[in-house]
Amino acid sequence: MADPVTLLVASTAITAGSQIMAGNAAKRQGVAAQKSANTTAKQIDENATNEAAYSQRVALEELRQSALMASRARVVAGHGGGTTTDVGITNLLSRIDNEGKFNAAMALFDGRQRAKGLKVQADVTRQEGQMAYEEGKAKRRASRFGAFNTVLSYK
Repeated sequence: MADPVTLLVASTAITAGSQIMAGNAAKRQGVAAQKSANTTAKQIDENATNEAAYSQRVALEELRQSALMASRARVVAGHGGGTTTDVGITNLLSRIDNEGKFNAAMALFDGRQRAKGLKVQADVTRQEGQMAYEEGKAKRRASRFGAFNTVLSYK
């Protein structure tokens, strides 16, 4: 049978070692969570950039459609015997142009708002990753203090 003192020393060492190992695992988990969060945030940032670019395409399409509609209105007015300088046609063309510009501006605004929301989401994701990392470090420190306490309380 083993000496009781030897068993007590071995038990204390094993307990302290397992506390240190648990702390190291907690830190590794925090690092992994931070890397995952940063990868997710990077993808969200790319999505925000894509939203802004897409809204520019939509705005250009709105302007193109407006120009096509104005052109069609001129053709119809010309075929009807009128001129494009008539007050009614000029007002119609002006309204078409203004509506096209308004729709384009709204498309840009909507895209920028969506992109801004995604940027905020990316920042929050990064902060969550940083908090997970800090939590892992804190757990490692706590486990080391626990191991140190275990060794000091050896009797």
